[in-house]
Amino acid sequence: MQFFFRLFKPDGIAETLFHWPEHVTNLLYGQMKWARFLLLPSVFIMSMTGSDLFSEHSYALGRTALIVMMLTFSYVFHRLAQPQTGLGRYFYQQSAGWFSRLRYVWYAIALLTPLAIIGFAVAGYYQSALELEQKLIDSLRLVFFVSLFQALVLRWLRNTQRRLALKNARQKRKQIEQAAAAAGTEGGIPLDEELLDISKINQQGHNFLATVTGVMIAVGAWLIWSDILPAFSVFDQVVLWQHAQVVDGKEALQPVTLINLLLCLVYIGLAFLFVGNFPTLVDLATAGKFAMTAGGRYALIQLVRYSLVSVAFLAVANELGGSWSQVQWLVAALSVGLGFGLQEIFANMVSGIILLFERPIRVGDTVTVGDVTGRVSRIQMRATHIVDWDRKELVVPNKTFITDQLINWTLSDTVTRVVVPVSVSYGTDIELVEQILSQAVKNTEQVLADPEPAISFVGFGESALEFKVNVFVRELSDRTVATHKLHIQIYEALQAHHIEIPYPQRDVHIRSVAKGVLNEGGANY
Repeated sequence: MQFFFRLFKPDGIAETLFHWPEHVTNLLYGQMKWARFLLLPSVFIMSMTGSDLFSEHSYALGRTALIVMMLTFSYVFHRLAQPQTGLGRYFYQQSAGWFSRLRYVWYAIALLTPLAIIGFAVAGYYQSALELEQKLIDSLRLVFFVSLFQALVLRWLRNTQRRLALKNARQKRKQIEQAAAAAGTEGGIPLDEELLDISKINQQGHNFLATVTGVMIAVGAWLIWSDILPAFSVFDQVVLWQHAQVVDGKEALQPVTLINLLLCLVYIGLAFLFVGNFPTLVDLATAGKFAMTAGGRYALIQLVRYSLVSVAFLAVANELGGSWSQVQWLVAALSVGLGFGLQEIFANMVSGIILLFERPIRVGDTVTVGDVTGRVSRIQMRATHIVDWDRKELVVPNKTFITDQLINWTLSDTVTRVVVPVSVSYGTDIELVEQILSQAVKNTEQVLADPEPAISFVGFGESALEFKVNVFVRELSDRTVATHKLHIQIYEALQAHHIEIPYPQRDVHIRSVAKGVLNEGGANY
């Protein structure tokens, strides 16, 4: 009581950190301010009289304390659950649908539950009234602590949203710088991951929190009230079918009841909930804390999704009476079918799992497989999607990445070499050509100083002296830019020094000349 009394204090934790409305905290604080002086003595008297130290007056004192306590609860619930003036006004405005339409039903339940306990106590069922009173207090504890958990998570979501906005701002600035550096060149697909959709992540986070909160309330209410309400035991008495199970070395028939079927539905619902919202959980959990790449994030999400689906399948099979001895022949038959008829699909699925574990390619990597070059956008169970430089999305089977030759331009190091061949005519000053090429390399800002550029005289061609300029660039997007600038500067410098870039020369030997009429200049027509 003192903990929540301090929590709801004006300008306290609930108002300043959780951003609860002022009228909500004032109402809660005002009710607890006077109710604690009635509730705590009532609990003390009920506990003391329950020990039978005062056997003559124990039931009378305990019953009186219980009635005072329940009357206090009834009035407090009236103030809190009243749809027009209580907390209900705030919660019903926040939520629409059936929950809001049934607001007077919730108000009646909250108001009449303590009065019903008083009726049990007055009618002589004091022990039953004590049991119901304890269940009511446990329910209030559940509601209070779930509300506290929700408030803490909402504050964490607000802080995480700020970190995601800062991360997006930095990523956007980096993409603008890369776009400015690569302006006017081809190959415009960025290497960095896309910006996070903060509004979508925030909405999914709130929806996920609402679902988890509802599940916590439902499970908690089940654990508290299931042994009081006998209607819940009906589900465990409806036998759907029976299955054989070995217990202590003997085979016995075990029933599958309606409660098992309901648990299967719960498992399936939780699996869909976590599988659908796990990407949001990853973004929220890693915001501003871990430098997770797009490929690592995608691999983590896919592997966890497969694991969740597998665990849910095993849990459902266990509830429905499935065992390995019953399905081993089916698995063997499916294995034979996969080996003959579906071997390609099965090979691609296994290759997809290998790609996620071994990670020779990641989402965002630039790869070349066969004659296809582009950026990896998705890695699925059967195939991988690659977006090429023409913005065409190519679907490549996963088996190709495992069995064929693969070039990953950005796997461990994004630094790559650019080779620019240069040919000059015979008789050109070689030292002057080297100076021109060295100056062109120095004037290109995309060229790295380490590894050091190299200019080499590689040989004597049929009609030219052949040189090669070997330079290194930091990013794959810098290759086209560096090549473009080097070509321009080398060509302009050779033109300025009157150095010829020769055409290929061919000598034609005429073995015979057809007889014809010769003109005065000796030409043969």
